[in-house]
Amino acid sequence: MCPCFKPCSDDFTLRRETSEIVDLDWGNLGFGIIQTDYECVAKCGSDEIFSKGEVKPFGPITRSPCAARVLNYGQGLFEGLKAFTRTDGSILLSRPEVAITRMRNGVERMCVAAPYQFVDAVHVLANKRWKGLCSVNLIVQDQFHHASLGGTGGVKPIGNYASVLEVQNITKEKGYSGVLYLDVVHNKYLQEVSLCNYFSVKGNIMSVPATKGTILPCITRNSIIEVAQSKGFKVTEHLISVHELLDADEVLCTGTAVVVSPLGNITYLEKRL
Repeated sequence: MCPCFKPCSDDFTLRRETSEIVDLDWGNLGFGIIQTDYECVAKCGSDEIFSKGEVKPFGPITRSPCAARVLNYGQGLFEGLKAFTRTDGSILLSRPEVAITRMRNGVERMCVAAPYQFVDAVHVLANKRWKGLCSVNLIVQDQFHHASLGGTGGVKPIGNYASVLEVQNITKEKGYSGVLYLDVVHNKYLQEVSLCNYFSVKGNIMSVPATKGTILPCITRNSIIEVAQSKGFKVTEHLISVHELLDADEVLCTGTAVVVSPLGNITYLEKRL
């Protein structure tokens, strides 16, 4: 954990016009577009240098039709951080330095400029309530794939998500929490869940798929590996087949949104197990 970063006065102009508290149901945010009180905007010119940013009330963003790189080519990136409220009311960001490294890897892969103000731009109002984690039920997808070797599965470009939206929508309509994708080459080794990573546990051995450019190196995933090793678990990163997963004592999903959630059941070849 690192102390909460606040917008730096040298790099940002802070304009407050509304309440500091957003009227949201923090325990049920889910995925999707959710309006907040503020947004941070910093513009980048042809010299690939970002301007002084401005934290201002949430509103429309104007975009030139000439912004072809993001509109036509999809040269954009996502990044996110987890935040926690301490008992004294202060806020901690979870491993922001790792998020910065992941973003830098992403901008290099997508050939775009890096916003150096990334962490300073984070303005957090964290949830003070704690809710129990629910189990997830997944279906193995053997017709569509999430990422391929040599592609962009190891970073977070905006284009990674569009190709799986149809599959995810169909999956949700059938009552599943998410999709577990197989590898492109053999179509039998598990890659990652649509919105998170997963671990299988057998005895004191914890297994997780190796990233190798097709799986996003999730920050929560790395944290779980470190904690598991400190508790005496042997963590292995290798190709995991569906049958190995089904033989596990326990399976858990990890990610910024799902945190750590147990696997309730898995459907493979139309059989729920």
